[in-house]
Amino acid sequence: MLAAALAAGAAPLAAQQNPFKLAKNKVAAIQVDYVYAGNMQGTGQRSMSGDRLVTRETTTGKFFGKTSTHDTWTLMTPDSLYTADLTKKAGTRTPNMLPAMAKAYDGLDGAGKRRLHQNMQDMSQMIARAFGTGSVMSGEKGETKTYAGEKCDERTFGGFSVCSMQGDPSIPLHVSGSMLCVDFEQRATAVHKGEPPASAFAPPAGITFRDG
Repeated sequence: MLAAALAAGAAPLAAQQNPFKLAKNKVAAIQVDYVYAGNMQGTGQRSMSGDRLVTRETTTGKFFGKTSTHDTWTLMTPDSLYTADLTKKAGTRTPNMLPAMAKAYDGLDGAGKRRLHQNMQDMSQMIARAFGTGSVMSGEKGETKTYAGEKCDERTFGGFSVCSMQGDPSIPLHVSGSMLCVDFEQRATAVHKGEPPASAFAPPAGITFRDG
């Protein structure tokens, strides 16, 4: 969903930070359960272990008068991205391009890195103007809140707010926003620290992953 993607990607870029290099998770392993509200309702789960991240979402949404249901499973590894539509029983595997892009970024000189960051900032501003989410996604600091027994630090990006878990900002505990008359909310209902069950990373039964 575009609203969620914008909220997750709205953080400002540091001057020389590699925007394609995934930050090392401070929490080695964790599983977070979510509930969705607004125009998209349902449940989700995010499981992390080392360099593997898997998400599962079962949602029903009503957008512009049309209702649609989604049941998806996604696994990201250092090499590949696996995506499965559990309703259609279809799956794809694509290369994880982030490591290659991070390596290419590191090969740029100082001027090249500055141009890339400026281009990305210009694109963020263009998206913000196009979708009415504010002039600049500034990432202003908000309140400290608690969800599922864990404290998180809130930041606002135009019309969105993201509350990231204290101790590991890569784990969102609450995301909310509104865009084009579409309301979105993702809220953590349970946080399980420690290694998730192996079943969380097992490929869904009956799915054949085709190279995409």
